[in-house]
Amino acid sequence: MKTTGTAVTAKETVKLDAKVNSNWRQEMLDDVNNKRKEAGRPPLVLSDQLNAMSQSHSDYQVSIKKMTHDDASGSLGKRATDAGVSWSRLAENVAMGAETVDNVMNQWENSPHHLENILGDYKFVGFGLTTDGEGTKGTTYWTQTFVYPL
Repeated sequence: MKTTGTAVTAKETVKLDAKVNSNWRQEMLDDVNNKRKEAGRPPLVLSDQLNAMSQSHSDYQVSIKKMTHDDASGSLGKRATDAGVSWSRLAENVAMGAETVDNVMNQWENSPHHLENILGDYKFVGFGLTTDGEGTKGTTYWTQTFVYPL
C-alpha cells in the first residue's frame, strides 16, 4: 500500500476478552476472505498500518465508552489521511459487545450495510479490538477498516 506521512503503530498489547484468542486477527481475516470468496470477490490483504489505525480507534471507543465512527480528530477519512494512508475509497465497521470473532462477524454479515463493506471493492483491511474491563466483565469494541489505495 502506498503511504505518506507519519506511520501509526499498534499498541504492544491488546486487552483481550477471555473468549477471544490471540490469533483473532488471522481468524477475522479468514472469515472476511471466506465471505468474499463465497461472493466471488478477491481476498483482502491484512495491513499493519490499518491494524494500527483500527486498534487506535477501538482504544478511543473504549476511552469514551461509546461505539462511534468519529473520534476527537474527526471522520474516518481524516483519521486515515492523518495516519498516512493514501486512499481513494475506504469504509469502516464498528461493533461493541460481541464476545468472539464469530459473534461480531455474524452481526456484521447480517447487516446489509456492514456486509457491503466486507464485500466491497477494497484491497486492504485492518482490525482493532479492545475491552474496557478484565476477562468476561468487559465490553469489547471492534473495528474493521477497509481501503482501496490511490
